[in-house]
Parts: sequence; structure tokens; C-alpha cells
Amino acid sequence: MKIVQELYAYYNKKEKAIKKTVFHPAYAEIRHAVKRCKENAYLAKGILLDLGCGTMPYKDIFNPKVERYIAFDYPVVQETLPDFEKPDVCGNSLYLPFVNDSFDTILCFSVIEHIPDPFQMISEISRVMKKGAILILTGPGIACQVHGAPYDYVRLTEYGYSYLFEKCGLKIEKTYYCGYLLASMAKLFNTFIIKYPYKGRAYKKVFQIIFLPLTFLLIAMVNLFAIVADKIFMAKEYCPFYFFVARKE
Repeated sequence: MKIVQELYAYYNKKEKAIKKTVFHPAYAEIRHAVKRCKENAYLAKGILLDLGCGTMPYKDIFNPKVERYIAFDYPVVQETLPDFEKPDVCGNSLYLPFVNDSFDTILCFSVIEHIPDPFQMISEISRVMKKGAILILTGPGIACQVHGAPYDYVRLTEYGYSYLFEKCGLKIEKTYYCGYLLASMAKLFNTFIIKYPYKGRAYKKVFQIIFLPLTFLLIAMVNLFAIVADKIFMAKEYCPFYFFVARKE
């Protein structure tokens, strides 16, 4: 019964209850991000800035590693998240309200695609990083669907990210692919079946009561298939999301 309640909660955008489970539409991608966060958490140190923190999904991984964890987000975004922990600072990532050389570690998860000027944002990130500081950033590949519309502006290849980082004085030390072709296809299919077939229909409530659990069961099956198939068809050009570890030189 509890898992069914969590599925309804996710569908109604009230909780992040299933974000790290196989029932999440993007699980085939998210599981990579969780794994890479755990693998690279040892790099976090000193004062950490969680830029575009949202619901702070990885705070439990990084917070024990640092002296201070500062959560930063855009105020309009936080207005849509009334039931979650509030950030320490609100502002615009294009004009960060911090002095130069402030942070030892910066996290930036799934933010860059929602910024109209990614070069300005990365420049600001570099400005507030100490020399030798670490940036952990995730961003979409070209196979990632539009989300958060109309505030979705950017898709880059891994080479585009490399160029952007280099221009801002950052050197990429690690690049991870958060899935391949099948992870991309699974996410596209799962987000479609959870969002569109019954959108705006008169029988939406009936759908929620009867068919929603079955829909999430299908999502779980698709995710499990994608996880296995991705190990066979490792086509990195169809990567839905990248995970980068970069250092300020």
C-alpha cells in the first residue's frame, strides 16, 4: 500500500518518493548519477555550493564530506517546491552573489539546460571557485527530451561541454555517460505514457485509480530492460545525460 501511495504522490508532483527507484520514468538514467555521486563524493571538501539545488537529492551523499553545505536556487523554482527543504541563498546563477574564490566544491545537477546563457553561468561558477576546486556537473545530451518548458534552452555534446569548460578555465577530469541508447528510449517512452495519454481527459481520476499502478509497473519493466540492453548497445552518441568532474586550474 505504501508504494502505491508513493506512486500517486509522484504523479501528483507532491513528493520525490520514487526518484531513486525503478518506478521512476528516468531511473535508467538517474541510477548512473547516484552511482557516480557516491563514487566521487570523496572529492568534496571545504565549503560546498549546491547550485540550482532544487530538492537537494544528493545532499545526503555530499554533506558528510564537507565543512559547510550551502544550497542555492532560483527563487521562482523554489516557489514550486513548498514541501521541501529551503535553500540557504536564492538568486540568479548568471550573477552569483558570492565573492571570488569562495568555494572548494560546487555541485550543479540538471541546471545548465535551463539557463539561457550557459557560458555566463560556467564563467560565474569558475569565478567563485578556489584554485584547485572541484565542479561536479550533470547536463543533457542531444538525446534528452524537452523538460521544464518553456525554460529549456540548451543541448550539448560532450565535446561542447569540454569546449565550454576549457573557455572558463576548468579542466574536465572525468566524463561519465548516464546511460546510452536504451536509457534514452526508456526515458522518452516512460515520460510519454505517464504524462500524455490521459492528459486533460474527463476520466483522468478513473485512470489514476485503476491504471496508474499498472503504468508504473510497465515503467519498471521498461527500465529493467533498458538497464540490461544498455550494457550490450553502448552507443554513447545517444547518451541522455552526462556527468562531469572538473577542476579549476
